[in-house]
Amino acid sequence: MQANTDPVRAVLIPISGTEMLLPNSAIAEIINYQAPEAVEAAPDWLLGTISWRGLQLKLFSIEKLLGQERHASSVGARISVMNRSSQSAKQDFFAIITEGIPHLVRLREGDVQVEETVASHGLIAQEVSVNGKPAFIPDLDYLESMVGGLS
Repeated sequence: MQANTDPVRAVLIPISGTEMLLPNSAIAEIINYQAPEAVEAAPDWLLGTISWRGLQLKLFSIEKLLGQERHASSVGARISVMNRSSQSAKQDFFAIITEGIPHLVRLREGDVQVEETVASHGLIAQEVSVNGKPAFIPDLDYLESMVGGLS
């Protein structure tokens, strides 16, 4: 039996100092940055809410969720609207801020190498390198539980 050599479509999302690797199906849309409306008494990683297609979405900072500093500049920033996979979610989408334009990659066997480091945060399912550049694969269930834990 011959191995499947078709590339897997994924998205690399730039965040401070690294990139987050997600399946293409996790992203609903990439939109231009818009300043979020503040949410009272929110954790620092919840930047606020934004309007998208008539919905109010929560906007998150992955860097802040990881306990890192986030650059305050909105220059070059984009917003990735994420599809939720949880059937129990009250809303089908949420948003994360990026440090630049996410880009589609077609990955083949050997393009992704698993790093031997132990993930330092529950959000990180696996640290990897993609074509030699550092990245991580998020635990989407963890991320969605953080999103869902806010009313």
